[in-house]
Amino acid sequence: MYAGKKGQLKIFFGYTENIGKTRAMLKAAQDASAHGMRVLIGTVASQAGEELRSLMEGMETLPPAMTGGEPSFDLDGA
Repeated sequence: MYAGKKGQLKIFFGYTENIGKTRAMLKAAQDASAHGMRVLIGTVASQAGEELRSLMEGMETLPPAMTGGEPSFDLDGA
């Protein structure tokens, strides 16, 4: 389906909580999706509030990889 096309991966990192990284990422993802790009959510903190959950609504999510019995971001899957 995507043979021969080069992909692009954008990852948002941050030093501390509650400074707006996740909100910015989800809004950018919604914009990209609205412009026809395929968007896949890798991981969002489990304590995400109602606003973040509503921004995630309708987006495809990547199941986590299991690393040492703990769920983690599946880089290979992404």
